[in-house]
Amino acid sequence: MAAFQNKPARAVLVYDPSPTSNELVCAAVREAGYSPLSVANKTEAAATTHRLGSAGTGTLAALILDASADTPLSEIVLRSILGVEGADRLLGLLLVDPQNPAPLPSAAGLPSLPRPFSRAQLVKVLSEMLCADEPGADAEPGADAEPGADAEPDDHEPPESERELDGSNRAALRCELAQFPLHMALHALDAGRASGIVSIEEGDKALHVAIHDGRLLRAEMIGDQIDEAHAFDFYLRDHSDETDSNEPLTHAGSLEQIQDGGLDAAIVMSAVEAHSLEILRVAGTWKNGVLKFWPRAQLSAFDDWSASQSSPRAPALGGAVLACMQSAEDFLVRQARATEFDQVLIRRDSAVARLRAVLDEEDLKVLECINGQLNLKEVARKAGYGSFAVAKIVVRLANAGIIERRSPPTFI
Repeated sequence: MAAFQNKPARAVLVYDPSPTSNELVCAAVREAGYSPLSVANKTEAAATTHRLGSAGTGTLAALILDASADTPLSEIVLRSILGVEGADRLLGLLLVDPQNPAPLPSAAGLPSLPRPFSRAQLVKVLSEMLCADEPGADAEPGADAEPGADAEPDDHEPPESERELDGSNRAALRCELAQFPLHMALHALDAGRASGIVSIEEGDKALHVAIHDGRLLRAEMIGDQIDEAHAFDFYLRDHSDETDSNEPLTHAGSLEQIQDGGLDAAIVMSAVEAHSLEILRVAGTWKNGVLKFWPRAQLSAFDDWSASQSSPRAPALGGAVLACMQSAEDFLVRQARATEFDQVLIRRDSAVARLRAVLDEEDLKVLECINGQLNLKEVARKAGYGSFAVAKIVVRLANAGIIERRSPPTFI
């Protein structure tokens, strides 16, 4: 989303699931001189944007989105808005939890206002953002890319040492992979043509992935206990001229061998792709992983070399998205095949009500048959779907916390 270009648009779309908070936001919008348009779900949000956005009447100036209460649902609402033609030219303001200042990967660059805030604070922010003339308002589409994304680094580290992340700086993006799947986070970064370093951590396990303008430059596991098959050296062992087998070949070392003529660039780029996809596939299995993104992290010498390759090109980040999606689907299938069909499930009605807008017809039909009395085979028969199809739906709903297995009664 880009900064608002001071035009005669007087409406502001508001999505806030809390009635009390919604009233506060709408009152602040009116006080700032704009008309609030409150929406309740993704369908209403997309329809309003289509009707009043640049492709319609052009009277919609901005979007105010609550991203603190239910992050996955807020992301879905935002994506429905961004799917409307011209929506990327709206101003966006996120209302966030101060403990999670960048909850939505697809809106990492948007300004935010942490809760709790007063109406006067919101009026001040709206007045500054909606009424001020933004520099570069007449720029071509795409000119509002990530700040510093295409800037050349001031200097490089020596090739024998890789660039380390500065942990003291706050990441521009942070999301829990249990709530926001890895392939969706990578897709958001790919769609935004982001450049920087992606870090994924779970316990004592961690990895770094360097990306640039939709390209995957490098991925590596961090730590002392790295499986041999997940080391970069594993993918270059048959091609390297390295004589000391006790020293694994790193990305920096491969760059030295390329410069000395000991390695072919095409072989290295092929290894980068295979290694990166495998590393991200492993990260996709981390149920409690945390993803962070630093858009202004300085890249290593190897990353700069990888980004400069045009033949063969560096692997596309979109390819990693597809690989992670396939890995997630394969894992879902394995879970479905291991499902016990004699188990009895119960429904969490509060979770169903909260996520009803994002559940499809098949999900709802299966949920209607789950009553704490029927086992899974009986649910499949009553819903009219095949047992395996229902098992996949049940696994997906269980992973989302919508249903759970009924505990057997305890007799004393």
